[in-house]
Amino acid sequence: MLRFDPMTKGTGERGRGVDIFQKCYDFHDADEVKKAGLYSYFRTISSAQDPVVQMNGREVVMLGSNNYLGLTNHPEVKRAAQEAIAVYGTGCAGSRFLNGTLDIHVKLEEKLAQFMNKEAALTFSTGFQVNLGTVSCLVERGDVVYLDKLDHACIIDGARLGFGTVVKYEHNDVQDLDRRLSLKDPSRGALVVVDGVFSMGRGHRQPAGLGGRCARSTGRASWWTMPTALACWVPTEGEPRSTLGLRTRWI
Repeated sequence: MLRFDPMTKGTGERGRGVDIFQKCYDFHDADEVKKAGLYSYFRTISSAQDPVVQMNGREVVMLGSNNYLGLTNHPEVKRAAQEAIAVYGTGCAGSRFLNGTLDIHVKLEEKLAQFMNKEAALTFSTGFQVNLGTVSCLVERGDVVYLDKLDHACIIDGARLGFGTVVKYEHNDVQDLDRRLSLKDPSRGALVVVDGVFSMGRGHRQPAGLGGRCARSTGRASWWTMPTALACWVPTEGEPRSTLGLRTRWI
């Protein structure tokens, strides 16, 4: 039986070895796409992130931004940012664990927790880091995490980082999820993680009855909706805030 040897080309024979960077030199797909005028990445914007932005000297409509409420360029938000810079400088100079937690971080998290009717809140700088930091902590070896096939890539990466078993079910198909949950070993922890609004393709919201499916599963299961579009809808008078999409519920 042949064993992998980093000093061989995979045949077991001693040789010069394979240059791991060679694939980079051999990659020409991006150049071909650029020549065809179809390259859509790293486009340079020279204005604020508004509904209309400046790109290559032209005004274009911005359809890919996550600045849903227009707060990025809001005068009050910019003024508050300037005031914060005057007091705290331009960076935290450390991680939250050590010397990077400012009093304004604590105040923000307290207000967010109050808004969401929760005991506490923890902020991250990006949505990607939320899933890497939380899903990977909740899921460990021996646990099972159930993901919609169109869950965002950051949810998938967070689940993989937790070293649990990842099981994917058909998009928005609660029957398929129910079937897969029914096969779960009751002794293993289970977590269902879905987008609040699916950005990977269709923009669907999570299906109705998801919590009920978890409740009827074999053993104890939890479900967690990631607030992809938390700012897209605000509760009207009398509407419970749990419908906002940020839900962690043990059944």
